[in-house]
Amino acid sequence: MTFRIQIAFRIALAAGLAVAALARAAHGAENAPSESANPNALTPPKLVTFVPATAPDEAAEPPRTTPVEVDVELTIDATGKVTDARVPTAVGQGFDDAAIAACKQFVFAPAKRGELPIPSRIKYRYVFDPPSPPPPPPTTGALEGKVLSRATGAPISGVVATISAADGTLSRTVATDALGVFHLDDLPPGAYRVKLVAEGLATLSANEEISVGDLTSVVYRLDAPAAAPTGKALEFGATATIEAPAREVTKRSLDAGELLRAAGTRGDPLRAIEYMPGVGRSPLANFVIIRGSAPEDSEVEFEGAPVGRLYHFGGLTSFVQPRLLDKIDLYPGNFSARFGRKMGGIIDVGIRDPKTDALHGMFDVNIIDASFLAEGPLSKRWSFAVAAKRSYIDFFFDKLVPKDEVAVVAAPVYWDYQAMVVYKPSDADRFRAMVYGSYDDFKVILADPTDSDPTIRGKLASYSGFHRGTLLWQHEYNDAVEHEINLSAGPFSFGQQAGPDLTLDVPGYDGYLRAEWRARVAESFRLIGGLDISESWINGKYNGPALTQLDGDPAGGLNDTVTGQQNLQVVRKLSFFRPAAYVEAVIQPVTGLSIVPGARVDYMNDINAWTFDPRVTARLELSPTTTLKGGVGLFHQAPDFAEVVPVIGNPNLRPPHAIHYSLGVEQTVRERLKLTLEGFYKTLGDVVVNSPVPGQNLDNDGIGRIYGAEFSARLRPTTKTTGFLSYTLSRSERRDHADEAWRLFNWDQTHILTVSGAYRVGAHWDFSGTFRYVTGDPYTPVAATVYNANTDTYKPVYGATNSARGAAFERLDLRVERTWAIHGGSLAAYLDVQNATNRTNEEGRSFNYDFTQSKPIPDLPIIPSLGIRGEI
Repeated sequence: MTFRIQIAFRIALAAGLAVAALARAAHGAENAPSESANPNALTPPKLVTFVPATAPDEAAEPPRTTPVEVDVELTIDATGKVTDARVPTAVGQGFDDAAIAACKQFVFAPAKRGELPIPSRIKYRYVFDPPSPPPPPPTTGALEGKVLSRATGAPISGVVATISAADGTLSRTVATDALGVFHLDDLPPGAYRVKLVAEGLATLSANEEISVGDLTSVVYRLDAPAAAPTGKALEFGATATIEAPAREVTKRSLDAGELLRAAGTRGDPLRAIEYMPGVGRSPLANFVIIRGSAPEDSEVEFEGAPVGRLYHFGGLTSFVQPRLLDKIDLYPGNFSARFGRKMGGIIDVGIRDPKTDALHGMFDVNIIDASFLAEGPLSKRWSFAVAAKRSYIDFFFDKLVPKDEVAVVAAPVYWDYQAMVVYKPSDADRFRAMVYGSYDDFKVILADPTDSDPTIRGKLASYSGFHRGTLLWQHEYNDAVEHEINLSAGPFSFGQQAGPDLTLDVPGYDGYLRAEWRARVAESFRLIGGLDISESWINGKYNGPALTQLDGDPAGGLNDTVTGQQNLQVVRKLSFFRPAAYVEAVIQPVTGLSIVPGARVDYMNDINAWTFDPRVTARLELSPTTTLKGGVGLFHQAPDFAEVVPVIGNPNLRPPHAIHYSLGVEQTVRERLKLTLEGFYKTLGDVVVNSPVPGQNLDNDGIGRIYGAEFSARLRPTTKTTGFLSYTLSRSERRDHADEAWRLFNWDQTHILTVSGAYRVGAHWDFSGTFRYVTGDPYTPVAATVYNANTDTYKPVYGATNSARGAAFERLDLRVERTWAIHGGSLAAYLDVQNATNRTNEEGRSFNYDFTQSKPIPDLPIIPSLGIRGEI
């Protein structure tokens, strides 16, 4: 779907959504009692810092089973410090002194008379709970092991571990995950032996018995298989993959299994994309900003085909079942020639095959949506998976807004589904057929027009959806040659409405063919070639103003009025045919050095243009733990669909382009810590901007420059603890015409910091937290207003473009999960809290009727998601 047309409606929809979001707060504020009703009102002190007391040693037999209460009189000064503590009625046995010692360390928010802090005296009851009984001896324990390459220290996934009790009474089997880790819960305490099996690896048995307690961790180091060709999977029940030489300078892969419990994601690893270095923050996570590029300059690929919307309404969750995810790869720049038509970044998402050992099921129910997954074998060579999700925000949304402001018609609802079958007729062939789809819908009716724009009234609606079928065929001709062909097709539709005058309705069909052939010509030379073909057919209807540039035009943004603008009507059937071919070589002239030259040719029928994009990347391993990397490449993309439509756009536009430069280093520190540092610079040309030529809406006069550095640290100090830090320092600038000065990009974000950590307590508790800080977005201030007597509205006169900034974004997310093992499966309860501090972050600004006053449009408040998940 076209990002460009949807942005044309952000004027109306943002104003309407702001009314819906702010009406409740305004309604409550009007009816709240005045804080200044009694200026001499007394406010009691409030305990801010509590200090636990050290209970006296108790030798009583039997042990004390009732609490001991000590009343303490506290004197608190005007700063909140405890200046005196005494016990009027002694309890004895050392409890009085212990309570006084603790209370003297308390810190209070002082008492107040009106707004003036004053001293106070209060009575505080300190309670000593009875000593807890000693914990019962454990009935079960957990064993966690990690398998690493002896040569490189890299984790080895898919190694089958068989854990057997020393007395022969129990045997369990499990495979290592992407981090080389296997984990077994609920083992009876005792002695065990471990055997590791993988094709190409000698069977390794632990020479010593392992005593399993609450949690036992063991690290194994294996020699890499001598005969296994680089880049080829090793089959042994599960799959261990030896990573092929990288075709990109930077590829950041998210481990779906590890991120299922990350705070703020609601169990959805795709929500963690914004945590990665170089990824900016977008309003309500409605799109992705990568390395200062415009949202429409980047693309999300799902199973070989682009998807227009990664997240559902409000960015709460993605459109795919998280437990089906196999890979989440982020390419922030200098990506391979197999990706094209974009000059920003690429997010490549893939799903795994269904499990084949037995029938498995999962359900997840929380306060926002519910989902399920079923998968398993159909026969020896066939397997299946079915998953679906549906929100129920619409069941209670109408209770959140005052009836006199907004009438709910069909308030927010989303759903998605995936269903697939996999057929493996031989070791050389793999087929997968899948259907999947997603839908979002939102409709409200405003009781009154907005203050600043009478056109925005009545019905506000937004919807988008698609259904798609895919067929994948992978075939190995021999050990050196293989191919992969992916065909996808299906209908889509999206539309918006803002009052009676602004409407958009775009139904259509799209189809994609991606085919790639890979050949190992020699041990140090691989050749890769492919086709990437897409075609879209749309039957669009549009009623609204002419299009303006997406970035840097305040008159086309949230601050402008629609009233008084000329509406244009467009009804057209359009076809966009865009074939491409590419070739790459992976050359390893010496040990540790990999050079990847490549090129891509694209054709765009809507503007009758050919493009040629040469690219090259290189990686040099200075040591097993240190790698240098760099690259340069040319990247073209077609103008957005709507920008080339006659009447509202310009059919004579050229394709914008970018040149990417990057240089970085990767460092592994004692296997537990991986550090990356990368600098980047991008130049942009032929950027679509407003045309100064009368009668011509758009042209290609714009240029841009983006530069910065990214740092990341991935830490796994123990098998129970993980941590991640990413920081990006960047600047993104544009110049609309040659005679103008450089200005900031609409979503330029100077500082982007993410700190995330997780900790496992025992075998059943998981705790995690994520903090994010992002510099506020630039905006164009209103310098003056002009009154239009014909429409009885005010029109803003703007200051320098993007010369002001909004407040910085800060958010803390927390998550806790408790898991219980049940026969043949598990049951988990979790609480995932987004914006745990309930900070009011700014998502833009709304103005009054004459643009003399403005206030921030708030981001989502605290969102606690309490849920239950079961798995078999």
